[in-house]
Amino acid sequence: ANVPYSGPCTACISRWSKLVGPALTRLVAFGKAWARQGDEEGTETEEEREATISVLGAMRRLVATQAGISAFLTVPDLGSSVASFAWKALVSPFVDVGGAAMEVLAALLNVRSEPPDLTQEQACKKIVLGPDAPRQLVTLLKMHLLRGTGALLPAHVLEGVCFILCRPQSDTTEPDTFRST
Repeated sequence: ANVPYSGPCTACISRWSKLVGPALTRLVAFGKAWARQGDEEGTETEEEREATISVLGAMRRLVATQAGISAFLTVPDLGSSVASFAWKALVSPFVDVGGAAMEVLAALLNVRSEPPDLTQEQACKKIVLGPDAPRQLVTLLKMHLLRGTGALLPAHVLEGVCFILCRPQSDTTEPDTFRST
């Protein structure tokens, strides 16, 4: 189920905010365990697809809170683990897994907070966007357009590209992001 969220403006009760980091860490471990299971079998199963969508949905809801963004940026290796898991899930043959992964990446690329915290958004982009990220998004978009995939996943990918390239979100994108493309 796609439950709406209102971004980092959503206040977490202080006693719950300290649980977000461990929850994200556990979700990454859970997601990687399912991914390893699929690798061993050589194909992705329906059970793996459902588990991956659930993990990505929970991640998206957690990183869409101020406590989630803080944990993403401060817990050692958590940010890179979440981003890596989302990028790997993005190339899944299942369109709904790719869409869920793109939602996680979009939530991290366009951090919404009141008042806007550009340093936080820039730090998130630095973790999420590797040197090949723009090229990967364009390749993914091209693949889905040629394949005739429905409009939802290409729209998510275009949204991610807009968060990287278009104003005002591009103000927090590091110039080095485009040096390798």
